[in-house]
Amino acid sequence: MNTKNRTFLIFVTILYVLYHIITLKYSPIPWFDEVVFADITPTFAKTGKFLEDSRSISPITAQVNKAYGPVYFMIQALVTNIFGMTIFSFRMTNLTFGLANLFLVYKICKSLKFNTQSIVFTILLIAFDPQFNQFLHSGRMDFVGLFFYLCAYLAFINIKQYQNKNYLLKSVLTGFLLACAFLTNPRIMFGFGFFIFYFIYEIAVDKYKNRKPILFKNMVVLAVFVFIYGIWIFHQFGSVSNYISETYTKSPLLQQHIGLADSSFKFTYNFVIHAISILCVLMLVVNKKLTNNAQLLLFALSGIVCFLIIVNGGFHGRYFGLIVPFTMILIVGTTVNVYNNIYSKFLAGGILSIFIAAFLFKGAYLVASKDQRNPDTYDKIISSHIPDGASVAGDFQYYYMSRNHNWKYQCLSENGRQAEQEKYFKREKYEYFILNKRTEYQEFFKNIVMGDDYTLIAKIEYKGEKTFLHQLVSKLPYRIYSGYEGEIYKRIEP
Repeated sequence: MNTKNRTFLIFVTILYVLYHIITLKYSPIPWFDEVVFADITPTFAKTGKFLEDSRSISPITAQVNKAYGPVYFMIQALVTNIFGMTIFSFRMTNLTFGLANLFLVYKICKSLKFNTQSIVFTILLIAFDPQFNQFLHSGRMDFVGLFFYLCAYLAFINIKQYQNKNYLLKSVLTGFLLACAFLTNPRIMFGFGFFIFYFIYEIAVDKYKNRKPILFKNMVVLAVFVFIYGIWIFHQFGSVSNYISETYTKSPLLQQHIGLADSSFKFTYNFVIHAISILCVLMLVVNKKLTNNAQLLLFALSGIVCFLIIVNGGFHGRYFGLIVPFTMILIVGTTVNVYNNIYSKFLAGGILSIFIAAFLFKGAYLVASKDQRNPDTYDKIISSHIPDGASVAGDFQYYYMSRNHNWKYQCLSENGRQAEQEKYFKREKYEYFILNKRTEYQEFFKNIVMGDDYTLIAKIEYKGEKTFLHQLVSKLPYRIYSGYEGEIYKRIEP
């Protein structure tokens, strides 16, 4: 790569990182998963338990499934202790690990013998993929788990049977990293298929005519993984049988997210990506190039197939951001890197052009609506009516504000049944209610829960001027809304 192209890529990289840092607090509006994990973090840091304070009306909603391990919450506890619990600091963790994953993809492409052009195509396709970008801002732990997995993969493939110097160390490191990945997000198990298939592959080809080192390194990896994860099992559950019972047998939550249990169907762009991936593999079969690309297929294809089988909703795009690196490595690796002709470059370039266009449109949308989506603006409005330390019931959108002002806070959505909510709020007599425009069952809260005991004291509205870009984007079939708009009710003193 010449100096001019390298300079341009560095410039694009800086702009890309700055864009995500600047827009991190604007998109998305605080949502269910993010708030759940944010609420668990301080409780876990103090007690070591997965409990929520803001969804504690029902014991069912207050207790989060323990299948999520402690790693993510330990990291977030450290981050929030240093920088405070803010929308920016909490989301910054997954963003940082997500950007680090792009560097790991570079290292993986180098290990797969990708040429420079193929590496650039791969990283750009991943970086501008819509789901990957959405996941960067999610406030979840997906990219943290993926980071540990990709590190484990790189450590594992660098274990050479004929190099004894770091043989044991890298085997132990691989097992440790896999345990960290699984103790961050159990969905990362879809990547574990690689190690099974690679073991079979190594036994089959056995370049060094000695299977003992192959068996040894895999046994070390497995032993370290089982040992570390076993500590977590006995610490949290007491026994393996309790672990299986609580996290799988009796867990409707986990059953909704793991396995082929999702019957819903909606067409998303990931179907096109999967179709292209299948065609790329078939092209290798037809041209008899499977053997030369075994390492690529073992890593990327096994990950994609296991993801579709293991992770619920994988077919219609839920959690698709997790396997974006696998799909793009497979597509570029089986086209540009193998054939390096005008057709393969046209395919990769065409997908990239669509992704960049979508990225620019979303960027324009966020810039146009940034004032309306700025949580600081609404924090000032709401805090002018609700004092610090008050008892407040509202939705996920206002969670970080509750942390800023030390409110006793309960979420209205996904927080017990209506009968439980009615009983709880009438007993606890919360001072304030914030009903967002999107709050579900508004009539229930207004008429049944609050009734005549509360009065409307303020409306939360954006009153700023509309910019030219705002007016331009608003003419498109996408409505710009703040996500924070709503009403504040105060309890009437007897």
